[in-house]
Amino acid sequence: MFNPNAASFLAIQYTRPLTGGRAAFVRGEHRYTGTYYLNFDNVVRQAPFHQFNARAGVGYKTYELALWGRNLTGVKYRTWATGVFLLSNPGTWGATATASF
Repeated sequence: MFNPNAASFLAIQYTRPLTGGRAAFVRGEHRYTGTYYLNFDNVVRQAPFHQFNARAGVGYKTYELALWGRNLTGVKYRTWATGVFLLSNPGTWGATATASF
């Protein structure tokens, strides 16, 4: 239960140095999850699915500003099915500002 018969994850990131110690980056991610069962009886089965994520931004020393998207294609899959079906998160977009100390 909850163990797919196959799974893979691939991430590609490119970073380009800019002037003044800044850098720009772009990252793409692909996750594949194969068939898995959602209940203890191995009756309810989740079909295989692909999920895509992306992130891009700029950084300067200990600061970073990034735009990101998760589940870009809005694929819907079940994550739990014992008594109640729970669905995956929908496609989401956002921005993140980070400062490291």
